Amino acid sequence: MRSRDGVNPAVVGVEISVFKCPSDGNSKPAFNNSGVLFGRGNYVVNCGAGNAFSTTDYNLAVERGPFSMGDPSAPAPTPYSQDNIGYGAKIGDITDGTSNTALLSELIAGEQAGDVRGAWAYPPGAYFSGGAPSYNSPRLLLTPNANALDNNLRDQPGFCAADNADRNLRCAAGGSRAYQTARSKHTGGVMVCLADGSVRFVRDGIALVVWRQVLAQADGTVLGNW
Repeated sequence: MRSRDGVNPAVVGVEISVFKCPSDGNSKPAFNNSGVLFGRGNYVVNCGAGNAFSTTDYNLAVERGPFSMGDPSAPAPTPYSQDNIGYGAKIGDITDGTSNTALLSELIAGEQAGDVRGAWAYPPGAYFSGGAPSYNSPRLLLTPNANALDNNLRDQPGFCAADNADRNLRCAAGGSRAYQTARSKHTGGVMVCLADGSVRFVRDGIALVVWRQVLAQADGTVLGNW
């Protein structure tokens, strides 16, 4: 959807109650992108174990999630463009099993107008992912509610604005390698909807290797009791 066409600015600015988690509060400012205001929510799609926008990551085929912003079979879009041609999985693409793959999770919405996180109608705000692409060295991957006061564990959203003392939202602008992890105001973890429609509470202390496998839909790992 082109956010600036016709009546669309009025649509993308709507606050939708079912998109919000009561634990995160309801008094968040809209994300302001060149004068267009985007309403916020807390439920976002899984774009995989690595970078949500990559079309070149050599692990993309196995590490991608049920959604991603870049489709390797399509012309490369401009980063963060509203014309971005994204990818959406078919059930058959989720070869690790729908009960082993995250579909949606919570995200703490940005507290400032220049922070994109939680903007439900703007792609860079409406996703979560594992972290940096697999070709990054060292590779940075984040578990839920990773301590953002640690430079290696903070989000790198496409547009960043946050208090430097905020353990959950401190960030650094990610450019074309943006990523942001699942976050919530719940004690000890986040609510995650799996691709089979079930919902479970995933604890912050989940092993990083297991969390990566939950985000990847086709890495060949069929999880047991996780």
